[in-house]
Parts: sequence; C-alpha cells; structure tokens
Amino acid sequence: MFIRKNSIQSKKTCIKIVRQDGINADDLCFDSSVITRYGNQEGVVKGYNSRKRGRNSYTLLIGFLGLGYVVNIWNRKGNASSGNGIVEYFKQTVAVLESNFKILKVICDSGYYLISFIDYLESKSYSYIISAPICQLIQKKILEQKQWIEVTDGIELTEFYFKHLDKKWKKERRYIVVRQEVNKSEKATGKFMTLLFDLQEVKNYRYSVMITNDHDSSPKEIWDRYKPRAKDENVIKELKDSYGLDSFNLKSFWATEAVMAMIALVFFNLIFYMKKHVINKNQLVKEKLSTIRMKHFIISAAIGKNGRKQILRLGIKDSKKRNIVIKILTHIGSLNISLKAMQLKYK
Repeated sequence: MFIRKNSIQSKKTCIKIVRQDGINADDLCFDSSVITRYGNQEGVVKGYNSRKRGRNSYTLLIGFLGLGYVVNIWNRKGNASSGNGIVEYFKQTVAVLESNFKILKVICDSGYYLISFIDYLESKSYSYIISAPICQLIQKKILEQKQWIEVTDGIELTEFYFKHLDKKWKKERRYIVVRQEVNKSEKATGKFMTLLFDLQEVKNYRYSVMITNDHDSSPKEIWDRYKPRAKDENVIKELKDSYGLDSFNLKSFWATEAVMAMIALVFFNLIFYMKKHVINKNQLVKEKLSTIRMKHFIISAAIGKNGRKQILRLGIKDSKKRNIVIKILTHIGSLNISLKAMQLKYK
C-alpha cells in the first residue's frame, strides 16, 4: 500500500531528526486528541467530542519525547478510547526509536491507566508514571492518609500502596497523591473528590494521583518528573493551529493518516529542530510558525543558471537573515531528507 509506506517514510525521517539533535535517551509521553469531521470520510464516527458534541470525528494517538519531538501518530475512529491499542502502539513507537534509544520513563495521562498496559511495561522493565483516575476506592485511600509533606504553601504530597479488586490487578502498586488548596492558588490543578465533599478538609483541595513503579524517587521527584507532560497539550494545539493538522480532510482513512504523519513527524519536527539550533537559538521566547514563515521562508527568488548548473537566486540583502537561511539549508542538507519520497501516491 503506497499510502502506508508514506507513514513509514515519515517515521524514518523523524528518527533522523532526533538523531541529528544528538538525543539517545529521553522520556516517552502519550496523549490523544479529537479531530472533528463534517463529511462522510472513512473511519469518521460519533464519539467523545468535548467541543463539538454529536459531531463525527477521528481520535488521534500521539507519542512525544520529553524534549518536545513528536515520534509517532495514529489516526483512529472517533469512538476509540484514549488507551485503545496502546500496547501495539507502544511497540511500534519503540521500533521507530530503534534499539539503541533508551526510554528513561513512560509518562501518560489517565486515559492510559490500563492494567494490560501497566503489566506490559513492567514485563519489559520500563519505568512509568501514569496519572490515575480518582475513583471512589482511591478516594477512600486518600482519606485514610494522615502524613502529608508540604512542598510549598498550599501544595502537599503523600503516597500509599493500593491494589484494585479486579483479579487482573495481582499486586499492590505505588501511588503518589498531590493536593492543592484552592483558596491559596487560583491555578490549582487536579479534581475535587466526591466522597465526603462537605468536609472542609476535602472541599478545599484539588487532587491529582499518579501510579508508578519507581520506588527510589521521592513523591516530589515523581511529581516533578510528571509535570512537564502538560506541555504535550501545547504541542497538539500548535499542530492544529499553526500546522493545520486538523484541516487536512481526505476521503481515505490511511491517506489522512499519511498526511498527519508528514505534518507531525517531518515538518513539525524539522521546524522544532531549526528553532532550537538556528532560528531561536539561545532565545527564551520561541517564535510561532506564522512568524518564522514571514521572516525566513517567504523570500523572493529567481531560477537562473551558472554555467550548466541550474541555481536558485534568493533575494536577501540583510546579512543576518542571509546567514540564518544558509544555516537552515545546511542543516536540512545534513539531514538528507527526501521530501519527494513522501509524496502521496494513489493507486
């Protein structure tokens, strides 16, 4: 299938960029996102859609490195749950990263709080931190805790060991709990507990819970390691707003995935790499794609000849801008990316 090969080529290009950046070890994070559709494309069905309720949609499964690169993407039917197929997706992502890449930690939100996934990670000796839903049994365990460690004013941590009643959960595992006092922080994250909510010591806090097989790190170290995962939402927003991830609307399900793979795994990662090493190097504020496009990519040019060689003459007078464009082209050349090989083909 030509279109499926396009996705494979995008994944190969992705790892080229990651390797060029000298990254051989990092955290691996997963998240999902809903893409609303208005037609009758292959695979679009009604599912959970918080913004456009009742609309047909796709549900994307996206893999990130902790440093910000996107390393895998799956397009799925709109009624697929976040964790649906996560074990197979994880295996494929590991294959994309190749055997000499070290996954330091697997970090996910509560959509991947599945015993099948947890068992698989443990069987392969992967260290993980996964957000846990605050069900009533976990709420009871939280209410039993008397020893809370204050991190800062209004934020406290505790931990406990817990096993669900389901027979698939064969042993107790470590849970880290964060509670944030809403009266002391307007940006308190987490969820309110429903059990005994009328109690003052309960309704004043929002709670977050994580499960982990890391028994060496302190509760604060676990929480600090998990917190950067929130940046994944910003990456997804940027993919949609700046790169048009949700705007490509093809009839074929696999053609849509192939385009999404090119956007996320090639173009986003390429621009991310350029921002890091050339365009926004040593700058705290990173420019958006719209700004980069106007400053560096929209350049008047003319095709000419130098002897028998065809050349492209760029109309750049500013020496600083010229140096940046030269560096961009040099880096792209060193990556040896064949965009022609990723052109969509239909048969």
